[in-house]
Amino acid sequence: MENTKLINQVNDGFNYFNEFRLEELKTDDIYYINAFMKYIESLEDKLITLNNDYSSSNEEQKRLLTNYTKLNKN
Repeated sequence: MENTKLINQVNDGFNYFNEFRLEELKTDDIYYINAFMKYIESLEDKLITLNNDYSSSNEEQKRLLTNYTKLNKN
């Protein structure tokens, strides 16, 4: 639950700054806020990749275990 709340807050912040707030800030502020946002997006991409790799690996392990079990029954 706590992670979901944090993700929602981050998404709200992205929307808040992207929709209208960035126009009201100084150039330096905009630069650093954009850098933070890009960093968060890169972390999200890495997490998605890791989850996909884990899921693929886990499915492969299940398949191998099933085949091994079938072979040992015979």
